[in-house]
Amino acid sequence: LTNLSGSAVIGVIAGLTLPGGLLASAPGATLFLAVGVLGGFTTFSAFSEQTAAMFADGEPFLALIYMTLSAWGCVAMALLGLMLGSRI
Repeated sequence: LTNLSGSAVIGVIAGLTLPGGLLASAPGATLFLAVGVLGGFTTFSAFSEQTAAMFADGEPFLALIYMTLSAWGCVAMALLGLMLGSRI
């Protein structure tokens, strides 16, 4: 859920940076928010550790489902956020 919500918010920020958006003229703020704050909020290392633990616990099918849903879900949430952010 952390990675999904973080991806959505990063998408909103990306939408706000499009020409005419609220953050279009603030590249420093965009980097701070998207890379700094949200980069710390969502971590690929935690995702990797959870996936490795599932494999180590003998749950390869669960690990593969988790990997697939996380990857596609995060991309989908980022796209949704981008669409929302571009309309603000």
